[in-house]
Amino acid sequence: MLDACRELGVAFWPVAGRLLAGSVKDGQFVQGDIRAGMPRLQELNLSHNQQLARRLARFGAGAGVNPGQISFAWASVFGS
Repeated sequence: MLDACRELGVAFWPVAGRLLAGSVKDGQFVQGDIRAGMPRLQELNLSHNQQLARRLARFGAGAGVNPGQISFAWASVFGS
């Protein structure tokens, strides 16, 4: 998947980081998880980004798509 994202020039992290899947909870990561050191997943940033992910999920539900699909669609159109 990463190779396809690079080839298409789209963002990989929002999906790979599992934030859009709703599986990042309270910044609790196992030892060695690279996400533990990412500023976007620290305290206030994490709370804000989780809120955005929930809004994106609600938006997508109305169209029958999930946040990952929206992320890839947006990145493929607007990503550089």
